Amino acid sequence: MCHHQPTVACHVTSCLCQSPKLASPLSRPKLSRGRCNCLRHHGLILVLTIALQIGFSQTLRSQTATRTRSPRDSVMDQLKLRDGTTLLGLAVTETPPRLLVRTEWLRTKWPTLMTSRVLPEVRQQSEQRNRSLREFLQQQRVSLELTTPESHQRASLLKELEERLNPDDPPLPRWILFQADREQFRRGELQSMQRREICRMALRYGIPDLEEREWKSVVQEIRVQQAPPSILLPDISLTPEASSIELLRDQILAAVDVRLNTVTRLIQSGPVFLDEQQRPDPAALIQMALNQNLEGTLQELLNEVGGAPSSTATSSQASLDKAFQLAERRSHRTLIISSLQMQPSIGQATVSQSLYFRDANQQWKLLFEVIGRGSMEDVDPAQLQPLKNDPQVQQIETVMQGLGINIDQLQPALRMGAVVQTAQNTASTTLASRIQDLLTAQWDAGGTLVRIQDGP
Repeated sequence: MCHHQPTVACHVTSCLCQSPKLASPLSRPKLSRGRCNCLRHHGLILVLTIALQIGFSQTLRSQTATRTRSPRDSVMDQLKLRDGTTLLGLAVTETPPRLLVRTEWLRTKWPTLMTSRVLPEVRQQSEQRNRSLREFLQQQRVSLELTTPESHQRASLLKELEERLNPDDPPLPRWILFQADREQFRRGELQSMQRREICRMALRYGIPDLEEREWKSVVQEIRVQQAPPSILLPDISLTPEASSIELLRDQILAAVDVRLNTVTRLIQSGPVFLDEQQRPDPAALIQMALNQNLEGTLQELLNEVGGAPSSTATSSQASLDKAFQLAERRSHRTLIISSLQMQPSIGQATVSQSLYFRDANQQWKLLFEVIGRGSMEDVDPAQLQPLKNDPQVQQIETVMQGLGINIDQLQPALRMGAVVQTAQNTASTTLASRIQDLLTAQWDAGGTLVRIQDGP
């Protein structure tokens, strides 16, 4: 489960956290060099204070993908169809044999199968989905009490989306699920459970060319990932229609909430969640960052020195429950959690934004997550001076002096802050684009699922 982004300096002038303009509810935000302050008072302070705890080195890892020479060296399971076609993917059930295949690989490797079997099924499902979505959007509009400007704008967004549904140009799904007309996989088609788990994780990270790569190369690629995986595998327990439509319904409603700013936005720092709308005292933030992150930072250093893979912070269910409760107290059903993970020793940072939604069954679910990455190589020297002149940074200088910290340590911290800016800009722009696509019926088809039965 995604993605899950803070915005120290956001490229989106019409930021998602700002109140929407009633005149153009579906207008795409303009990209510019404008600055967004929604996280400057939290993310930047935390970045600087955490970065001050350790030194920096500019040694970057590089990984070389090795192509597999034999199925025994791969992480992919196999499924041979009646016509002799051999598919590569992830076995999701053994009885009956069902294989989850990447559409991108299938289109390249077996274009005839794609054209003759998959595309007709995609079109049929698209027609059914659009018909169901129209009915759903109409019900949502009818249920609204048009008593406030916000309710009128919500109705307008839903109406325009309904009009944009186009059954003639369906998006391709990310996955195709094939089921063979036999009771089980043949000998030699399945990998070990360990290899299958590697495959599952690699698919969730979106590692390319998995079908051609040797398993050790895939493991190396996973180890250098600096954030939790952002791609959700489909729920095969649902019918294709339910899997697609239920997800899209929730994503659409969440996108409307984000556009109308009826959403709770939190910044995660360990088990603690900070409200983006508040401005805490810089000294208190510094003390919290030092207390909560020193131990984790030292352990990260020990892991790197010992050659162990970098750990990735994950939200415990208890911590998430606190965030959900906060959103519920504000009568919000949509929640965005921004988190930051840094590797100061190699000058890299990852920012993630996770979109959660409370569905009709009152259950919170992760809809998707977007990731932004940055490194010292991406830093423009012109980024440093505005950071240094920021009033919050100047307050930090005063606090540092009070704590007896050498002020010279601020310069590498500022460089790390610029790295985080790059990651934040990428993540924020990606989230804005995903929201816009949902509101204009140009959604990512990655959550949909097409099932192909192999038979006579």
